[in-house]
Formats: sequence, structure tokens, C-alpha cells
Amino acid sequence: MKRWGAVLFVVGVLLLVVGLAAAVWGGVRAFGSVTSAVESASSMPGGTGTITLERGEQATVYQETSSVDPTAACQVTGPGGERLRLTRSTELSGSTGEGNYVNVGSFEAPRSGTYTVTCAGGETLLGPSLDFTAIGGGTLGVVLGLVGAGLGFVLVIVGAVLWFVGRSRGNTATTTPAGGSYPPPGTPPPPPPSS
Repeated sequence: MKRWGAVLFVVGVLLLVVGLAAAVWGGVRAFGSVTSAVESASSMPGGTGTITLERGEQATVYQETSSVDPTAACQVTGPGGERLRLTRSTELSGSTGEGNYVNVGSFEAPRSGTYTVTCAGGETLLGPSLDFTAIGGGTLGVVLGLVGAGLGFVLVIVGAVLWFVGRSRGNTATTTPAGGSYPPPGTPPPPPPSS
């Protein structure tokens, strides 16, 4: 029992350390992807901005987060005057050195050209789309890291209990109930008392 306790304890410590490291790495990667996209975006003075895209490329509109600003309402106009819709599957936020921003929505260019975005509401930025692969990988790293760390914590507790219980049983096995000790195995019996 003592040996299994020690093994579980060591495995638990390793899982705990690796799990926490993976969770931190995942969080930094996901947050860094959002922040990088926001920092690459350009300001839209007066709520209007343009971006040149190749067919199939995506762009995202970001809004500065503030309790006093209403949610920005934006329209996208393509190179031929066609209107495109902004879509947002999830709300992700990031920051620059000057403020915190949240994605308002993204659009994909159906053809190459210059696209104009006009927004009313809060201060907005126009830039590259979020890297959902990096964000998803980072989020998965956080989840798996926390699960691994939790499992590691449980193994540390169980291993420590088994280790100490096995150790205390080993110590009591060499002691008699009266407080004396048994001779080590293989020791010859003591000589009979002489008369």
C-alpha cells in the first residue's frame, strides 16, 4: 500500500503541474489571439472605415467596451454597392494599450475589392478576423489543463493517504502491543537463562 501511495502521489503531482501549465498556456494563447487581432485593427473615425480584401478573406468590426456606449449598429457595403451582413457566433473581447474591445461581428468578402463599413454607436475598429483555431485550441488547453490538474489533485490526496497509512502500518507491524519490539527476521533465539 505504501508503494502504491508513493506512485499515485508522484503521478498526481506531475498531472497537477502539467495541467496547470496547460491551462495557463491555453488562456494566454486564446487571449493573445483576440488581443493581436484587435491591435491589428484600424480606427474608424466618424464610424466609417474601409478595408481591401481578397475573395474569401474575412474582416471583423470591434467596439470599445464602455457602459455608456450603446452597441454599435454597422452596415457593410461591397465594391459593387452590395450590402453584406455582419455575423457573430460568439462574443470575444481583447484589449489594446488604450482600451478594451469586443467583436461586433464579422463578414466574408464574396469577391476581391474594397469594402466600406459604417457604424453608429460606440467607438469602432475595423480589422482582421479572429483566429478561431488559436482561440479554440487555447480554450481546449484551458479545459483539458483544468481537468488534468483536478485529477492530479485527487491523485495527490489519495496517494498521500495510502502512503502514510501504509507507512504507519509498517511501523506498527514491528512493534508488540506491550511496547517491546520483535527481533528482526533471521535472528537466532536468545540462549536459555543459566542456572
